[in-house]
Amino acid sequence: LALAPISALAETWSTEDFSFQAPENMREFTLDTPLDDPGWALAGVADPESKLEEYQDMGTVVNFLSEDGDTSILVMKKESDYSSSVYNLSALDEEGRQDVLDYLTQDETGTVEVEGSLSQPGGDLWFYRVSYQVDTGETIAYELVYGTIINGYSLNLDTYGNLDPVSQETEDLMVSIAETITFP
Repeated sequence: LALAPISALAETWSTEDFSFQAPENMREFTLDTPLDDPGWALAGVADPESKLEEYQDMGTVVNFLSEDGDTSILVMKKESDYSSSVYNLSALDEEGRQDVLDYLTQDETGTVEVEGSLSQPGGDLWFYRVSYQVDTGETIAYELVYGTIINGYSLNLDTYGNLDPVSQETEDLMVSIAETITFP
């Protein structure tokens, strides 16, 4: 599905590994979006081939983009040695979940301000919320991640605030997506 407006939260977006209710009034880009799709230009993407390579490298399953281009939420699935070792965040005890949060919020560079918390927005599944404020020396960039680890992979909802902190509206949208995530 390439750049089609998404209807209200009634549309379910599914993969073989998970499903969730897609956000309303947002367009979607996937690895299957054709390079010649006019949606790339509407979204301000000058080099769709590079964007698709970036999606591949980041483990992007779908990128939801508001029609005005101001809000982008990436849904990413990534396997790593760490996610394999954790396997299931929700199966861990409180101490184990805190260890995961500590791991995700470490800053070894001294240039990132990181805050993290844990919650169960949809009921039984535990999610981490990690916000990053990166000082590049010239600007400050913001990123917000809601994610979980299940079946040995991380599933993250990721957005960037660019030069402004991520808005409460965008964060609320991310939480509403997280609340609907289910695994077979």
